[in-house]
Amino acid sequence: MLTDTYTTRRHRRRRAENTHVKAIHVVVYTRVSTAAQNTLSRQLKRCEAYAKERGWTVVDRFDEIGSAFGPFEKNRPVFRKALARAVHEATQFDTVILVDDITRLSRHGPDADRLIATGIPFCVRGCSGPLGKGRLRDGIRAASKTSRNKSDAQRDANQTRDKDAKPRGGNLSNPIRVNGHETSSGRVRDNILRAAECLARQPDLPNMTLEQVALHLTNHGVRRVMSLKTLREEDWTVRELNRHWDTILAEIVRIQAQLGWPFEQGAV
Repeated sequence: MLTDTYTTRRHRRRRAENTHVKAIHVVVYTRVSTAAQNTLSRQLKRCEAYAKERGWTVVDRFDEIGSAFGPFEKNRPVFRKALARAVHEATQFDTVILVDDITRLSRHGPDADRLIATGIPFCVRGCSGPLGKGRLRDGIRAASKTSRNKSDAQRDANQTRDKDAKPRGGNLSNPIRVNGHETSSGRVRDNILRAAECLARQPDLPNMTLEQVALHLTNHGVRRVMSLKTLREEDWTVRELNRHWDTILAEIVRIQAQLGWPFEQGAV
């Protein structure tokens, strides 16, 4: 009886490959930005259902309330625990971190390369497998762009609301800034100096993210003057801080030098 040698070898090879396929272990990570949001359990249920559908085993679950910016910063300790859990999972398993949406990882473009550098595969519910480097970068950049667009839209809406609320023929009832500059460049300079003066006295600045810096300035009443004629002001945003950060840092160093305080260059 003749034997199809090629077919036999092919089947043997396939059987050998199948016996060495690693089981997929999943670490589920869920996140919300504020305690007011209540989607953590919803994210977890969707991720667990997706893993079960694909025959994957959920070995751990991590949930966090933290900023979408800077997953490696101090404000995201649970995410770092999830990374460590995935790294230390037994070597006989392929371990991935599964999230409900890519925005749960980050909304900050530069974070993509740091996520890739961990060497850990990241999966998003609904995708067929771990995200490649290109898809991870593109996804986080798209999330970052969407976040900026929402912030811009909110800012425009606030400006329109303030304009509509302004009394006809008069200015808003804010105190007049006698020492402010009328020109745009002078106004920007004044805003930077006020921010630097506030931040120069913040000892935790080297460990703060830009989002925390913006919140700190808002809480201390330091806002950007947008117009002296209408006395319109706006809160500092991450985008504006990032835009002027080098200049702000230089002013902080100058102010702290006058005060005799050393500034740690590792800030933000």
